[in-house]
Amino acid sequence: MQIFLTGATGSIGSAVLRQTLAAGHRVTALARTESTASQLARNGALPVLGDIAQPESWINDAATADAFIHLANTFDDAMQRIEPRLLAALFAQTAKRQTPLRFLYTGGCWLFGATRGLHPATEDSPLNPISAFAWAAEAIESLKNRPGLNTAILHPAMVYDTTGGVFSRMLTALRRGRPAPIWGEESITWPLVHRDDAAAAYLTLLDNPDATGPHIVVAQPRVKLGQIAATLHAQAGLKTRPAVLPRRVALAQHGAWAEGPMLSQALVSTRMPALGWRPKHTDFSRLTYDIGQRA
Repeated sequence: MQIFLTGATGSIGSAVLRQTLAAGHRVTALARTESTASQLARNGALPVLGDIAQPESWINDAATADAFIHLANTFDDAMQRIEPRLLAALFAQTAKRQTPLRFLYTGGCWLFGATRGLHPATEDSPLNPISAFAWAAEAIESLKNRPGLNTAILHPAMVYDTTGGVFSRMLTALRRGRPAPIWGEESITWPLVHRDDAAAAYLTLLDNPDATGPHIVVAQPRVKLGQIAATLHAQAGLKTRPAVLPRRVALAQHGAWAEGPMLSQALVSTRMPALGWRPKHTDFSRLTYDIGQRA
């Protein structure tokens, strides 16, 4: 299968690239710079220079592939204009395809907002995005019943790995001998999934083209931030408490996107297990993290 991939150097994207190539697929990957293109070529992909903000230069490569996996996100306010332009270009190119393009679109857990009590969000839960992520909910709505596309939307939980992912801020602090920072409160809960398991979900949906609509990708439905920090502190040999940044301070310093890490959520997938997806990493605390030599 010929796959077009955006976000191929990101946390999930690099794992998707590795796994799709290992499965025997051919991957064309969008590269923003020459150095990124060289990196992708070394990793086995065919790089295409381009920018998600200017899709017209590369969208035909995506629209004529067998599948398009869209993972790129700048995580800033520019996405409000970038994503509608990208999707409009894709719609124009695919509207008359005789065989619909398999389109795997990436949403995310922040689209569900804070969950209440012990009741987790599922694929049937209404979207209630944080303000900075509202554009993604609008994009998902625009994908419904779109001619020329066969679309599945993946909503990964908070994606981590032993070198970072959503744990990056904590690991960076611990490598410097400082307490792990927490925005908001230690009691906030995150749903978790390891990046390799998240990537495997994309391959599962490539292999199940009849599976459309939303799919939550989660291994641990809810884990307290205080528990995550305590686990990492123990591995770092640090006995201090985490450094808690109050919500108002986090928002003042980091803007509206800071709402995401401060959501208290629980997620459950009702669809991925039925497709045969099983996460290999079901307890983040059993892994050894790359804390390295503390300064």
